[in-house]
Amino acid sequence: SRDRLHVLFSIDTQQTDLPPPGTHPGVERDDQDYALAWTRSYGRGRVVYCTIGHSPQDFMTPRILEFYLHALQFIMGDLDGTTTPSNRLTPAVAARESLGWRLALTAQEEQPLSVLEMIDRARQSGLAHIQPSSVQRVGGTDTVHFDSRLSDEQLEQIRLAMDDAGVSLPALTYVQIPDDMEGRRRVFEFCRKLGVETLIGAASPDALDDLEQLCDQYDIRLAIMAADSDRANEAGHVQRILEICRGRSARIGAYADVDRWLRAGLDPVEHLRKLGNRLITVRLAPIPPSSVRNEDVTANIHRGDLQALLSELHRRGVPPTVLGLADASDATQQTDKICETIDAIDAIVDRIIHKGRVVNQSR
Repeated sequence: SRDRLHVLFSIDTQQTDLPPPGTHPGVERDDQDYALAWTRSYGRGRVVYCTIGHSPQDFMTPRILEFYLHALQFIMGDLDGTTTPSNRLTPAVAARESLGWRLALTAQEEQPLSVLEMIDRARQSGLAHIQPSSVQRVGGTDTVHFDSRLSDEQLEQIRLAMDDAGVSLPALTYVQIPDDMEGRRRVFEFCRKLGVETLIGAASPDALDDLEQLCDQYDIRLAIMAADSDRANEAGHVQRILEICRGRSARIGAYADVDRWLRAGLDPVEHLRKLGNRLITVRLAPIPPSSVRNEDVTANIHRGDLQALLSELHRRGVPPTVLGLADASDATQQTDKICETIDAIDAIVDRIIHKGRVVNQSR
């Protein structure tokens, strides 16, 4: 399905004599779209599949050998390419990917959707990534929280739901990281099973020796968020992050909650520059509905800061794990509110790319 896979090539049904309908029940497609090779994401990895190669004779063809060489380079990360499902790879999505930017639906702090609802909301919004939180419920028949206590069967249910929706989970907010090493290790193992690249959570300086060891062992980055006691002083939190990260692994850094910065009256661009290479991932402020955007001062500030913020992220040249998006207010907001923010980002991305082309042409 082109809703789940990035198709590289398929059978040309105009040039191929297919068997009569009903010859192969169960494998025939109503749309007559038969992919022969495709890419997809799987956890933190990438997959290339091709139906050609069952016979030694196939590999006597230089073009087939070249294809599989490129496939190996792609899955090893040495060759650029996409795993975005074909039906979702719009020009706007391709433009974002060219900058290395991934938009992810983030969990609300109050009245969050369940994880299964969040997966479906992301799919409806055209997003391929989510950033859930450990305070969310799994959903469906499961009312348990989305944390390291889940069984393998429950994790399988979530992974199958993500696979069916074509959604991945590169970042996870873990509100209460355990105090003991065994509990912390369970959290990191939980993250690896789900393909998480960045764990977001509050961390005290005393915990960083253990967390740094786990980050290096599991190849997971830690983006430190403000603890409840720090949230009244966001500027102080940024400075504290820089201090406790000094001399630490590059896998440890900051979670830039731009929405909170704006609400605290802080300049997000200035604080991004302060964080420098300790910036790991970002949560953007939602763009308010267009019906109030022109009258509401805060809305106009959010829109202007988004342009400056994304320009600064591009200037840095190191993309964050994700650019997190939240609904305009609470979990009951409609999908089109998320889409308004996506449209605003895409317009800025288009300007950034166009400006880069103009600069290159003038050289």
